Amino acid sequence: MNAVKSQMLICMIVLFMVSFIWLDQQQRTLKITDVCLGHLDKTTGVESSHCTQASNKISKQNGHSEPSKSNSTKQESAHGQEQDNQIRKKYSGYESDGDVDVENDYATSNSSNALKTFPTLPDYPLFLKAHTSQEAAKLAGKWIKKPEHAIKYSKEHLACLDAERQGNCHDPESWMNTTDNARFHRYESIKANAILNSAGILNASDPWVWESGHTAYKVIPYESADFYKKRIRKLFANGRKIYLIGDSLTRQWTQVLRCEMEFLLGFDKERAKSHILFFPDHTFRETVKNLKYLQDASPNDYVVMNFGHHFGPAKLGPDWNVTYMGILNQIQDFKFGDIPDHHVFFRTTSVRHFLEGQGDWNTEKSKAGGTEPNMAARWDMYGGNTQEQPYQNLMVLDVLASARRKRNFQILDTSPMMLARGDASFDGNHFCLPGPHQFWSQMLYYKFEQENNSTVKAT
Repeated sequence: MNAVKSQMLICMIVLFMVSFIWLDQQQRTLKITDVCLGHLDKTTGVESSHCTQASNKISKQNGHSEPSKSNSTKQESAHGQEQDNQIRKKYSGYESDGDVDVENDYATSNSSNALKTFPTLPDYPLFLKAHTSQEAAKLAGKWIKKPEHAIKYSKEHLACLDAERQGNCHDPESWMNTTDNARFHRYESIKANAILNSAGILNASDPWVWESGHTAYKVIPYESADFYKKRIRKLFANGRKIYLIGDSLTRQWTQVLRCEMEFLLGFDKERAKSHILFFPDHTFRETVKNLKYLQDASPNDYVVMNFGHHFGPAKLGPDWNVTYMGILNQIQDFKFGDIPDHHVFFRTTSVRHFLEGQGDWNTEKSKAGGTEPNMAARWDMYGGNTQEQPYQNLMVLDVLASARRKRNFQILDTSPMMLARGDASFDGNHFCLPGPHQFWSQMLYYKFEQENNSTVKAT
């Protein structure tokens, strides 16, 4: 009798192990589909076409057969734009992997917010529409050729921008005669015809300006040097500081802002450096560990952060989305000194302008860029060998902008307008300076002005 019981116990254990393995395989198959909005829409039952390819790749890795190209083509033509419209119209938030404790040193600084929620960010429906639309730039606004409204850069201003190691696209000497690997890589890519740029980018006189009819995507225009200077200086008149947290693209933007303060707005170099503060951080880890840099922050200051390009399958493997979700949840539990929540912005991540399937930052050969702004640019045209966008930004919007958000943080959605600017790519990842980075600043200034105006009305 004991032998029979032992055999039954062994059978139950084997059955449990087989079931566990099967469930794990199914979860891995659906991983990106769940987290990048390739989930089945809970209302329509339709899977977003943006994630079909990623889901197929994971299924293939797990031993499942990939749908034939003919079937995929038929499905795409049958659903196509209708799928995207349904997702945009009836999107319901996916069940995230939640409060993933990424690492113990991601200590929460404001756990009292754990159960709080805020109303959906007013611009959330528009952001969602842009990031679930293939042609996001066209939906958000337009790049217009207006050389009369483009900034004219002095030699001193250009020299200031050239202090940023990744950005000079107008001076071949800076790539050819250098010991900087980033610049020399640019030189080799240009020789190999691997990067294309527009004429204005190559001669530091980009004539294209961004305009939008949507408040969320508006920028303060540069109509004349004097008027622009007067208008923007008002925004810094009360000693306002901007704390920028992020990777090398944020570092590039830091230099753009500092050079603008000095050469367009007329502040001295020390003022520019002390009021535009950059904290390098790829993963939010350093921000949590080093709180001293925020100790002098005031309620008048702003934070703009971005964590994106260092998350993805190329760096973190197929479960990158779990780690990224953990970071986003940790951000909601972090106290940014005395800076109020509505002065804290998360900047969306721009697409890498490596052409789809033609190499990437970590391959020997690649193709990137273009010869003019492309308002018909689509998410699936870029991203090289791993296309994190628009999935990654949709995760950001779901956590920080939807009704699920726990803090009143804001979104600086620069990604749609940058989708069209492959022509301004420095190396596939970074952007040329001077270039469209300038409009990140002008979009942020517009937010400042809105805040100032609303404060005046309230008083």
